[in-house]
Amino acid sequence: KEIFENHSLNVNISQNKKLLSKVQKDYEKHNKGLKLLFISPKMIPFLILIVSLFSIVKIFS
Repeated sequence: KEIFENHSLNVNISQNKKLLSKVQKDYEKHNKGLKLLFISPKMIPFLILIVSLFSIVKIFS
């Protein structure tokens, strides 16, 4: 009886791990999608530089 209980417990643990890893993968996919939409603070000066250079070129051409 104890062996059977251990086996069923191990099966439940493995099923929970599979479910948890699936949920974790879905969460990481969702976060990756959000990160693409979010502009990191390091990119802001670069974007300002590009926009200002573009506007200067537009003004003088």
